[in-house]
Amino acid sequence: MNDLKVSSTTPERRGPPVPGFMFKWINPLMKALLYSPCHRSISESLMLLTFTGQKSGRQFTTPVGYLRKGEIVIVVTHSGWWKNLQRGALVSMRIQKKNITGLGSPVDDPVEIKAMVRDLIASNGEERSRQMDFWVDSPDDTPDNIQNAVAGTIFIRSRVEGR
Repeated sequence: MNDLKVSSTTPERRGPPVPGFMFKWINPLMKALLYSPCHRSISESLMLLTFTGQKSGRQFTTPVGYLRKGEIVIVVTHSGWWKNLQRGALVSMRIQKKNITGLGSPVDDPVEIKAMVRDLIASNGEERSRQMDFWVDSPDDTPDNIQNAVAGTIFIRSRVEGR
């Protein structure tokens, strides 16, 4: 396999795959769909994540892309809600019509991020990974180069509880 190179088309500033204002309409639609009998069309790649706001104490639910590997659920975001999980927090995940509880926290270890990127690319394919803002040509580069290639992307690890 070729050595990984950060794509030469890497944009300077990365962000969500769609403009932020669109989430005002997209998120309620995705929530409704994930609760509906028609959830199967999207629930293999989208789930609902519920967490408590650190400052407000209110519960928030947002649709997020995910990958489940046994007792670990990987979530990727470009939005600021992840800051509520900085110290590790109890989260509720609705995955394929099942409610699951876990402990969610952001990942900053380059070696663990490399493993997550490798798993996400293997699961979703390179084109879908680019849509998720992974500008990585191959998942076999050094952890530091991969971390640079996914700059602006936050990786959340949730460990499923009670199994």
